[in-house]
Amino acid sequence: MKRFGAAVLSIIMSFMMAAAVLPETAAAEEEAYHYGTVTLYSTYAPGETLTDGFYYTDSWFFEDPEVRNDSLALVSIQLTAAAADGEGGFGTEFLNDLGFEESGCYGFETDDPDGAGYTWGKKEISSDGETFTLIAVALQSYSLDKAAKKRVWTQNFRVNGDTPSDEHYAYQLAVDSIIDSVAALPDTDNVKFWITGQSRGGALAGLLAADLPEILPSADGGIYAYTFEAPAVINGDAEGIAGNYGYIHNYICSDDFVTMMPPWGMIRYGTDHILNAPETDEKLPEELSRLGSSVYGELEDYSAEWAENMDAELLDTLTAAVPSREEYSPVHTDEFTADDGSEVSISYVYQEIFMKLMGIIFSDDMKLDTSGLSGNLTALIPAIKALAKGVSGNSVSYYYQAA
Repeated sequence: MKRFGAAVLSIIMSFMMAAAVLPETAAAEEEAYHYGTVTLYSTYAPGETLTDGFYYTDSWFFEDPEVRNDSLALVSIQLTAAAADGEGGFGTEFLNDLGFEESGCYGFETDDPDGAGYTWGKKEISSDGETFTLIAVALQSYSLDKAAKKRVWTQNFRVNGDTPSDEHYAYQLAVDSIIDSVAALPDTDNVKFWITGQSRGGALAGLLAADLPEILPSADGGIYAYTFEAPAVINGDAEGIAGNYGYIHNYICSDDFVTMMPPWGMIRYGTDHILNAPETDEKLPEELSRLGSSVYGELEDYSAEWAENMDAELLDTLTAAVPSREEYSPVHTDEFTADDGSEVSISYVYQEIFMKLMGIIFSDDMKLDTSGLSGNLTALIPAIKALAKGVSGNSVSYYYQAA
């Protein structure tokens, strides 16, 4: 269901920043910039990699974290796309290229259904005689591993615990599973954090950035968080949300259904920045082709307006069936009269059905209880076919049909 992969977001960020931003800054401090190339994972074509150029400077982390920095955002989405896999991936290699003396991975191999993985780096940075330890944390946002996909997509739909709380239940559990290890990375109180992630990884990055100062007070005022296409993480009416997390910058595309989930007025920590525009959508096929992507042809006829209309229709359909977060996790019972005249009742929980569906899509070890559904099989077949095509990534439009 992702409208944009991390590599595509990197291209859009490049459009936003092209020529006008970098030369002005670099002219004053050209020696402070580091240039190179980075290998990215493609989320459109599993297993495919792309190569993009990057530039970076430590000086960004001595600026006000609440001021949006598109240059830092660009290298953040590149790090996110490079850090999709663990030790065998490109995340630690990219961090080393950026001058991080230490790097590693945590939690990528976990079997914990509530767990999370991240790539980290550590380096010393200095300005005006003051030295800080900079910790980079890139939350795992994508994986080629089927078990990992099953875990993260199940987390996406596990919104509630026994009762709804302010935060998205599974996302909060995932952050709780890693926050102590993140807080233990620095060995000094002079510390700054660079936190990033995309899609579900972006949701975790936002929660981690919001929670970290409570665990590590020395991090307060020194967190630079950039998320991309992140789902919502907290109730919109939760006390103390507005204006308290200006250092969290959420870059989103208005035609991505993922950023609208979960519905029911849930929001992200921090500030949302709308990323896409008609001119960037028009340039995407050409730029993807330049980067060597095999999927650029799929976007040649893409219309953001069409996608936004489809998103609105899907959202209306979903909220009509489940109008509130409170109705998502309790038991519902439908009663009807069968063909033989007997009275039949079926009990179900929306949340459990969605979670089980993710298990069916991403693994072979979960079976769907079809009792009471066999009579609807004829009607279900077209939807099942669309879903199968959608998750195979054959065409953007199939993702919407699948939903």
